[in-house]
Amino acid sequence: MLNNRRGKLEIFFDILNAISHESLENGVARPTRVHNRSKLSYDKMQSNLNELEKLHMISKSSLSITKKGRGFLADYNKIKDLQAKIERVYFSR
Repeated sequence: MLNNRRGKLEIFFDILNAISHESLENGVARPTRVHNRSKLSYDKMQSNLNELEKLHMISKSSLSITKKGRGFLADYNKIKDLQAKIERVYFSR
């Protein structure tokens, strides 16, 4: 049986992606909207935001993504694309 729980990298990606989308759509990312998009409890999201800030991937005061955070998003998207390709090539019937 597969474990459907998200790992730390996927959670970080979901939060950063939510901040990015909210900033693009609304001009500013609000914690409640990021919380809803990332599908985490508010406490878990706050804990992860603190960790992302310590890693210099976000600025928590303005809830914005840093250059390092944007780099992570780009690299993680490449991983997701590669994973989709592998699934398509090796596991489709």
